[in-house]
Order: sequence, then C-alpha cells, then structure tokens
Amino acid sequence: TITVATTDGSNLTATCRVVVKPILATSIALDITEKEVHIGEEFTLTATVLPTNTTNPAIAWSTSDSTIATVVDGKVVAIGVGEATITVATTDGSNLTATCRVVVKPILATFIALDIVEKEAYIGEEFTLTATVLPTNTTNPAIAWSTSDSTIATVVDGKVVAIGVGEATITVATTDGSNLTATCRVVVKSTSVSTDDIELNFVVTTEYKNIMITGAAENSIVRVFTATGALIGEQRTHAGEAHIAVPAQGVYVVYVDNKATKVIVK
Repeated sequence: TITVATTDGSNLTATCRVVVKPILATSIALDITEKEVHIGEEFTLTATVLPTNTTNPAIAWSTSDSTIATVVDGKVVAIGVGEATITVATTDGSNLTATCRVVVKPILATFIALDIVEKEAYIGEEFTLTATVLPTNTTNPAIAWSTSDSTIATVVDGKVVAIGVGEATITVATTDGSNLTATCRVVVKSTSVSTDDIELNFVVTTEYKNIMITGAAENSIVRVFTATGALIGEQRTHAGEAHIAVPAQGVYVVYVDNKATKVIVK
C-alpha cells in the first residue's frame, strides 16, 4: 500500500494498493528432443526458459524410467536397454514442460574368434575351445555352441569330445543379435593305440559279447568303439567297474578317461 499524507496537521491520507506479480515463464525448451545412445553413455541436456527475466528460473528434472535412463541437473546416463522420457519443468507455477525421448540400445558384439581353428583328434579325445568376444563391454556376452555332426564330435560349453571317425565343424555364435560366428574344423581319426606302450590303470576282460572294466577310478568315463571308430557304448564306472555289451565278436577299442587299449571279443 502506497500512502500519501498531509503535513499541516489535518492528518489527511490517500492510498494506492499495489499488487506485484512475478514474471512467469512463458516457454521452456530443450536443445535435444530425441537421442539414441548405448548403455553406459552419458550426455547433457540444456533447458532454455523464457523470458530471460522470469522471476523464478529454477527448473526440475525427471525421468519416466530410472532403470533405462537417469537424469541429474540435465546430465543423462543410459542404464538399460529401452526407451525413457526425460522431462524438464518450470517451478514458478507456470506448469510448463519440455521432453527428450531417449532410446538406449545394447552394445552389440563386433568380433568373435576361437583360439583353435583346426584340430586333429583321435576317438575319445577331448579338448576345450576358448571364444573371445569383443568389445569386452558388450551388453550380452553370452555365446552358443553347436556341432555340424554330433556322431563325430560333440560340444558343450566349449568342451569338444571326439566320438567317431570323420570331420565336424564346431561353431560358436553370439546371441545378442549381432549374428557373429567362429568355427573350428575337427578331424577325428581312429585310434592306433597299442597295449604294449601304454601303462593302464584299469583291467579289461571279455566274456562272450561283453567287455568288463575293473580297477578303474571311481566315476571314470568308459567308451567302447569299433575298430573303425563307431561308438558302441558309454557309461561311468561304479566302484571302479563298468560293463558294456558289444554286438558281435571282433576287435574293439576301450577308452577309460584318456587311456585306451584294444581288446578282442571272441
């Protein structure tokens, strides 16, 4: 209230009621309205509030999904794959907002390779392949293994087991949508192992169409192959023993873990 008064002793006054209002914002805008980024990337949004002499230029930031993108004072950090909306709002009562749509993409693999690209093995042999996926910060580093012929070579988590004579291709592939693959050519040969030059830690006996293993380590893997490399049977030892039946008389190769011997079934 503005008051004017006489000073001659008459004590007269007059007043004017003055109402002062704030200068509210009339617009707010962001320098970026849509942005594509990868997980882990950061960028900063700049908000412009008009008029420049607005009484309260303070602004507030928020995100529609903090599991995808976070925002603090305009600094946006990509957290997870998906879409989020970053919103900036005036705080002076004008209720103005501006938004930026953020699309967060995964970091896809750009390279995959195996430490072995070609391998010769004998029936019953095992070896392990190691895959390298780049970049190291790829979002989904999971890989999948497969074999072109499981009767020749099998693969589980990179561990390859030679089963039968022939060639097979072991393939490892990315699973993040990049569709990258690497291969190893495996050539499996029949064994030429002789009992004369290998010290066995088990005993093999035969009876009619049966092969019996005794004295082996507990839970050993026993495999019986024909002389041409066909797998006849496989089992683990119990109390150091195993018993595998064969279809006919003839020469067979018996593997117990990584040691082998030939036997004749009469």
